[in-house]
Amino acid sequence: MTSPISTNKISYRQCILETARHEIWMMVLSVLANIILGPISTLYSINTRIDQKTARFHYICEYLNEIQLFSQVFIAFAGALIVGIFIFRFLFNRRMVDLYHSAPITRGKRFFCTWLTGFLIWFLPYIVCDILSGALLLALCRLPLPYVWKILGIYGANFFVSLLTFLMVYHVCLVAAMLSGNVLNAIVNSFTLGLIAFAAYMTYLFGMDIFFQSFYRSSLEVLTNCAYVLSPMAAPVLLCIHRSQSLGNNFYSALIIGGSLLSLLNVNLAFLIYRNRKSEISETGTPCKWIQTLFRCSLSFLGGLVISFFFIMVTSATNRFAWGIVTLVLGSIILFALLNIFYHYNFKSIICHKRQYCLVLCGALAVLFVGHFDLLGYESYLPKKDQIIGANIQIPRFMNYYYINMPTNDCIDSLEKEELTNSPLFTNSEAIYEILQTLIEDSDPDSYDSETEISYLDSIGNTMYYRNSETVYVCIHTRQGSYNRRYSIKDIHLEALRPFIENEEYIQYYYPMESDRLSLPDSITLGTKYQSLRIETPEKIRQLLDAYQADFRRNQTMEYLDNSISSMEDLCLNYISNQDDLPEWDRTESYYYGISPWHTETIALLNSWFPNIVLGVSDFTINSIDCYAFIDDYPGTTPLDILLAYFGYESDKTPITDIPFFTKLYANGINRYNIPLTAKDIEEMGDNFRIGYFSVKPSDPYVECGIVTLSDGFPYPLYVKLGTLPTSLIDAAVPAENNNYVYTDRVLE
Repeated sequence: MTSPISTNKISYRQCILETARHEIWMMVLSVLANIILGPISTLYSINTRIDQKTARFHYICEYLNEIQLFSQVFIAFAGALIVGIFIFRFLFNRRMVDLYHSAPITRGKRFFCTWLTGFLIWFLPYIVCDILSGALLLALCRLPLPYVWKILGIYGANFFVSLLTFLMVYHVCLVAAMLSGNVLNAIVNSFTLGLIAFAAYMTYLFGMDIFFQSFYRSSLEVLTNCAYVLSPMAAPVLLCIHRSQSLGNNFYSALIIGGSLLSLLNVNLAFLIYRNRKSEISETGTPCKWIQTLFRCSLSFLGGLVISFFFIMVTSATNRFAWGIVTLVLGSIILFALLNIFYHYNFKSIICHKRQYCLVLCGALAVLFVGHFDLLGYESYLPKKDQIIGANIQIPRFMNYYYINMPTNDCIDSLEKEELTNSPLFTNSEAIYEILQTLIEDSDPDSYDSETEISYLDSIGNTMYYRNSETVYVCIHTRQGSYNRRYSIKDIHLEALRPFIENEEYIQYYYPMESDRLSLPDSITLGTKYQSLRIETPEKIRQLLDAYQADFRRNQTMEYLDNSISSMEDLCLNYISNQDDLPEWDRTESYYYGISPWHTETIALLNSWFPNIVLGVSDFTINSIDCYAFIDDYPGTTPLDILLAYFGYESDKTPITDIPFFTKLYANGINRYNIPLTAKDIEEMGDNFRIGYFSVKPSDPYVECGIVTLSDGFPYPLYVKLGTLPTSLIDAAVPAENNNYVYTDRVLE
């Protein structure tokens, strides 16, 4: 073996050329991939028929930030993986190792020359094709000079992301290759080192989501976890997402800095291992025992849990835990045995390290038992009242939903609106404690009460409850720190949330009609069921907003907010930005607000402007009705199950126990039935029926049961409230002429 301080008689140039001569196949792959996904992709993707310069620039930016970015990062990732594992493949053959190490060159120079050759195999084709594709793009589109500089800036940013991706993956693969004695171990070790932190984090999320109903992680928390920085093979995906969508500059900078430092650490670690690597470990597995132990135990532990979680998720509730234990034992032992073969490179080692496996199995079973039985009290955890500082609460039922089309391709603002920490901070510790207490009690599955819940029997006689409840997201701030939860609360207990819902800060945040977040819009669109009216006069816009705000301030209660969201109309406020480099539809920000019967002043103003406007469907005449029930044919389902799930109980709470007519039809293979419903039936049942496209409150037990054609000539969905359809109508149902889920109209007599 050549000493690390031996005399150098081979120059850097000679060493690089000699290494490259043996890697022709890598260079050919790199050139082909870069040409196909570079210039050829550019020529194919750019639409040269666009005439408007601003729209042309917009589409170019979309192409560069999406297709070009992801394709170049894919080349960098795949190239780094191939080059990182195979550029030092002489280490996996004992005779080649002896030959290479007997040459008059130090290991330091050998490592640097080989590393540089691997880097240039990807870099040179990439930079040439990148310049060529950029020149083709600019030549074909002929953009003005200011746009050219913006395009070059995007190219530079994409290049930096691709470069960092290559270095992160390349260097972690080099470390794995230095720790391995053969290609198979190098591949396994590369993915283990590159994904272990990310895999542990995702396993944690998977398990928590399965076992705990109250577990909640917001979107930004998932995207900004440090597991990505510590996982060089997962970080490139997040780099692409953050680069294309600008998901927060702070974490993007941290990801770049962390990825660069980790890449630098890995290349130095690879060099240290290579300099001290013994030639005798070639053609073996992974000779380092503590590396074997760490990788084998962690992979079998995480893999066994993931397999167990999967079977728990897909199996029925009655035996899911038993299946979880069985699959955990089998999954972890299979993975442990396979890793024994990989790391020892000997099939006889399949049953080695039995004590290690027992420890792994005990740890995994402990996690399974803690999660299934909630031994740590995760679901029922309630902080002491004097420890509560405040809480951010989100209640989708009482949030004014609106859509924002971000004109700058920067969606961090829209994502942040989903974050609990940006919602108003409620500081009344007494009220917070009572709210949490109610939420925890309501979310307990054992707390279901047949007197307050709509219920029906399943195919094996178990009582199933229709959960008439609402989801609540909470971020609790205590003196020890903050944590998030997701709870469900029944309608009958919503009163506990009144102090928060009617809080002035909550109103201003989620209904910001009078706050600084909204200014005078460029236009207002009133969307009805059959037409769209646009108001563009500034005087009328101001009058309409004043009327809407007056209605809002006059009825600022929980009941008003609840019913406003269930309105049948949309008041759309349109804002047009002044960014000429985007087409108009991408420069529009749209906020949607509901118009309900409580908006008396607003409706009166609109009726004075548009005398013929119809703010609902009640003024229409019903021409035809097609009321139906579906019986899906799957094992264990009977017609009675479907009808009970569809219509629940009668209004007097008397359960429907037998419907021979449907049973007879179902036996003949019929799975769709028309129910003879008339306009008079709908009128007599009042609010038990609803017609039209509208937002149903999450707590409303309505199901779609048909199609109604009105005098305007358009069909509308028909909804019936559970438990209110008379049994006489069900008994009078007849098989549908078309049994393939096709709507058919039946003219009323």
